[in-house]
Amino acid sequence: MVRTFSDMILADNVDEINVSLEQVSEYLVMLHCEAGTMQLTINDSNYLVQQGNVLVCMPQSLVGHYMRTPDFKAKVLVVGKHFFDNVINDCFEVEPNWWQKAIYMRENPVWEINEFQQRLLHAYYQLITVYTEDTNTPYRQRIIRSMAQAAAYEILAVLDKIIASSAPTSSEGTSASQTTVTGAKDRLLLQFMQLLNRTGNTQRDVQSYAHQLLITPKYLSAVCKEKTNRTASDWINQVMVGHIRHYLTKTNLSIKEIAYQLDFPDVSFFCKYTRKHLGLSPYDYRKSQSQ
Repeated sequence: MVRTFSDMILADNVDEINVSLEQVSEYLVMLHCEAGTMQLTINDSNYLVQQGNVLVCMPQSLVGHYMRTPDFKAKVLVVGKHFFDNVINDCFEVEPNWWQKAIYMRENPVWEINEFQQRLLHAYYQLITVYTEDTNTPYRQRIIRSMAQAAAYEILAVLDKIIASSAPTSSEGTSASQTTVTGAKDRLLLQFMQLLNRTGNTQRDVQSYAHQLLITPKYLSAVCKEKTNRTASDWINQVMVGHIRHYLTKTNLSIKEIAYQLDFPDVSFFCKYTRKHLGLSPYDYRKSQSQ
C-alpha cells in the first residue's frame, strides 16, 4: 500500500511507487530490505542490498542498472527536496560533525543494521503511516514532521556507531566566542550544500556561491577545507559531474544539447571538463555506460 504526505511517499513494496529507482536524483530514498536481494549501481559503484540492510540514496545521486530476486521485499520511503530541506537538514544543523555523516551516507549508501535497529525503524515507519491515513488528527502535519525528525535522529545514532571517531574531543578551554564561530561555520557550510543541491543549479565557480552567501570565495573555500577536508571547488565539481553522468546515461540529448543545458560556454570546453573529471570524453563515457 502507498501513502503520501506533502512530498513524502511511503510504500510497502518497490513496485508500488511511481518514482523509478533510476529517476531518484531529486529525492532522498530510504529502503529497508525485508527479504531477498537487490543489486544496483549508485554513482558508478556497485552495491548489493540483502535482507536486513538499509539503503540510503542521497539527493543528486545517480542510480543505474539494478536487478533483484523474485522474493525481494522492502519498505520504501521517498522524500522530496522540500521535505528533505525542512526536516532532514534541521537535524543536521544541530548535530555535531553533521558533514561527516552526510559524506558517509553519500559514499556508503548501504548499511547493515542489527535486529533492534530494524525493529525501531519499522516502528517509526508504521507510526508515520498511521498518521498519513488519519486526516482528521489535529496537528497532523507537525506530528508527522516530528516523527520524521525523530527517525532521522535514530539514523544519525546508527551512523555514530558505524563511523569511527576521527579525533578525541574535549570541551576544556573552549570559549563562548569559539563555539559561536564554529556554529556560524557549520551553518555556512549547510547553506552552501543547500545551494549546491538546488534543482537546476549549474554554477561551477566558487565566486558565484560566495556572492550568494555574502562572503569571499577565499573564506568559503577555507571553511569547506576545514570542515570537510575538501575544497569548495571539489564539492562543486562533484555535483556537476553528477549532472553530466545523468544527462549522458539517462537522456538522449546530444553532446551539444547537454553542454547547453549545463551552461558550458561551448562543446569543446564541456568535453575537456568531462574528460578531466570522468577520464573519458562525453561520447566515450556514454558508450561505456550503454555497454
